[in-house]
Amino acid sequence: MPYSEVERIAKMIPPPVRGRNVSLTQALEQVPELRKEIETNPNVKELMEIAQRLEGCARHSSVHAAGVVISPVPLQELIPIAVSGRMN
Repeated sequence: MPYSEVERIAKMIPPPVRGRNVSLTQALEQVPELRKEIETNPNVKELMEIAQRLEGCARHSSVHAAGVVISPVPLQELIPIAVSGRMN
């Protein structure tokens, strides 16, 4: 799918409200043009299906400078943990 087409669809998603992104489900409820694109264009329908599956997934991992987490079980049993190789 050409980037220009993806960008055109992405611009149909409403901007964040009070600092929170509008979900794709909410965008479909709020933007009739977006719903029409999904109904009439199979490529856009597939794009939105993939986007909805990816929505909410972590985009990257990061290292937190410091902190203490208290947990009744080892953290690796609750969340994915990665340890940085750098120790300064």
